[in-house]
Amino acid sequence: MAAAKPFTDGRFDMRWLGAVYALLFLVAFAMLQRLARVLRPIARLVVPASVVFVFCGASYVPWFNSFYFDTASYLFLWFAVLAFLRLMLRERVTTWDYVAALAGALVFETSKSQHTALALPLIACFWLRSGRAWRIGATVAVVAAAVVMFATAPPWYQTINSYNALFYQSLPQAHDPAGDIAQLGMDPGMTRYVGKHSFLPDSPMQDVRETERLGRFLSVRSLTFYYLSHPRVAGLVFRNALAEGSLQRVRMQIATRQYRLGNYEKSVGKPPEAQSHFFDFWSGLKAAVFGNRPLLYGCYSAGLLTALWTLSRRARRTAIAAIWSVMVALAAVLVMFDGVDTGRHLFLFNAMLDMTACGLLCFL
Repeated sequence: MAAAKPFTDGRFDMRWLGAVYALLFLVAFAMLQRLARVLRPIARLVVPASVVFVFCGASYVPWFNSFYFDTASYLFLWFAVLAFLRLMLRERVTTWDYVAALAGALVFETSKSQHTALALPLIACFWLRSGRAWRIGATVAVVAAAVVMFATAPPWYQTINSYNALFYQSLPQAHDPAGDIAQLGMDPGMTRYVGKHSFLPDSPMQDVRETERLGRFLSVRSLTFYYLSHPRVAGLVFRNALAEGSLQRVRMQIATRQYRLGNYEKSVGKPPEAQSHFFDFWSGLKAAVFGNRPLLYGCYSAGLLTALWTLSRRARRTAIAAIWSVMVALAAVLVMFDGVDTGRHLFLFNAMLDMTACGLLCFL
């Protein structure tokens, strides 16, 4: 935004942000091409081509023209993944390789607090390749950045997320919502809020004092204990999240109303929330096969990771498969702690699955 000020008349044009994001993606793609030089000739063409085919369509590019922090996380994930692959795959690495990997981890984990935890498994890469000084220094830096991100997040922000995850997402699946609310230490009379999110006018989250009070009962820790003690509810919540993610395109559903990200300017004359399908064959195929089929989509996800493990074992790269599998699993589970706009929160999970599909070509 600051870089665009000299070129604007005082009003921010979101297209400048889109241009910056597009430039970052092109830089990441150039990094991918350089990394692919070690592959066989046909793979040097197939792997970058698969990335263009999967990630340059209407399911991904329109994200560049948005204020969602998920876009920054998506782009910085590319930088982190490519930098760490370079660190792990090259026989000889330089100091700059370590610096690039550490920088990639830091910009990724600080892009959005919900995605901070995804960067922590990358610490293992330093312990597998670098000397003692780099191992300790990189670990301290990544962990310290994570602590800062968690510590500086406003308390009310986490309370609202936990409220949505419990009242809007979880309690509608429970057999005894009033009993579960009482078990968490809250007034059973709050059952009137079950099935409602925090952004409604009559929500207690609209009152700052009430938000502070409920913050004593609503947290990631309390939700974790609730899911562990109510595995049926946790399973249903996760299934519903996979159903949202299986649609590929971002959707937010509140009651019977569905909201979608539109891809057109108003001047085009398209109706609100109209979506383009330009060069979107891959995501369109996935939506046709897996859309609203959460169990099938879960099997597909598990199948991709299983294939990654199998092929990486043959190539003696099981560490890469292990670290990546943990990151994908975290991306799927963390969505259970923020109950509204699930489709958007699973954007990174879907992107990581598509990265996995492209990465399998490297091993093949």
